[in-house]
Amino acid sequence: MSGMALRDVHANTSQKSLKWLNLATLLESTGDSFSRSLLPIIAVSFLGAGAGTVGVINSLGLFAFLGLSLPIGVFADKFGKPKRLISVGTLARAITTLCGFILWLSGILQGTSGITVLMILALCTGVADVLFTAGQSLLIPQLVQEEEIRPAYGKIQTLSQIGSSIGPLTLSVVLSFVIAPFAWVFSSFLYLSSFLTRYGISAQVEEVVPKERKSPFHHLIHGSKTLFSHRDLAFVTVSNTLINAGTMAANTLVPVIALSHFSIPPSTYAFAAVLGSGAGILGALCASKLTDRLGLRATRVIAANLLVLGALLIFLLMTGTIDSLPFVWICVQYMLNGASAAIVMVSGSDIAPKVVNSEILGTVLGASRTMLLGVMPLSAILFGALGSTLGAGFATACWLGLTVLAVIPNLFLKKSSIL
Repeated sequence: MSGMALRDVHANTSQKSLKWLNLATLLESTGDSFSRSLLPIIAVSFLGAGAGTVGVINSLGLFAFLGLSLPIGVFADKFGKPKRLISVGTLARAITTLCGFILWLSGILQGTSGITVLMILALCTGVADVLFTAGQSLLIPQLVQEEEIRPAYGKIQTLSQIGSSIGPLTLSVVLSFVIAPFAWVFSSFLYLSSFLTRYGISAQVEEVVPKERKSPFHHLIHGSKTLFSHRDLAFVTVSNTLINAGTMAANTLVPVIALSHFSIPPSTYAFAAVLGSGAGILGALCASKLTDRLGLRATRVIAANLLVLGALLIFLLMTGTIDSLPFVWICVQYMLNGASAAIVMVSGSDIAPKVVNSEILGTVLGASRTMLLGVMPLSAILFGALGSTLGAGFATACWLGLTVLAVIPNLFLKKSSIL
């Protein structure tokens, strides 16, 4: 077979593998949003948990990213088998959710011990999510050519956003037929369906093992330093970290402002979240093309400033500068936040695979996820405390200042392109 024919076969295999990975991502994100939405419902409805307990349960999964992203990235670099990481992460979550159902049937899920079990389930799900995300981010650069990396990440981001929207909607349908603990079975089904997609991902494509094996400590130090050794990669990472912190500030403050301060009915307020999810899908779909047309810096500066505008609208509502139609402005904030956050996360997503040696790519991405996702529960706790002690108005002003800070690193990016 000629060299050109071999390249065509490899390209065809890669595209098929990428389609299976996309399907796995959709099923995985649907299962995640389904199970994460289910946990607080069970905690409140069956175990009588309060807001503080629900907050801890919701944060545990994200804390796993804070503590484990970097060591799991080192592990991924050392053993070089991303598909296996994806499979283990998916299967672990299927088993975890099924265990929740079995424990409920056994009568163990009661009282304080039941709350403890839910926390353990949330933490196990978070750890498995770190495994899946680490494998996914390493597998994409192996499946596509360099110029296709950003569109591939954009597609993954879009499917994740779609799955995050489908999950709660699916849960509401399931709960109309069965009581909440039975819904764990459907969650396990989603994860197992995702697990089966692994057989469509070519082993020949994914089994790329580093030629030179070095100690985990070497990977840890060298990979962490590399994250900030490239100008654009460093500025994008810092900006995205600040943006994620601002997103969690918004998720913490806006529901309280809408439901308590402006007395918007919960059923009406839920529509704003739907609009935000839809805007996020559109943002992820457009991000790659916008970056190609406008350049990395312009795209990210515009998107980051739209996040500032969204926070400013809520601040003006809280100060009384805007004194009419609060729900409309809250919907606008949700849409601005959803679209802009998706755009900034996709734009620049191909920098690390392009500039980082494959030998330490997992470690670099793990260090990046430690910052990007690890900051989210910390931000939620911080802004929850600020809102409770100093008032929602002061906390909103701090959130606005955070979004302004997130713009600054993007001003130092190259004008026209990534490299």
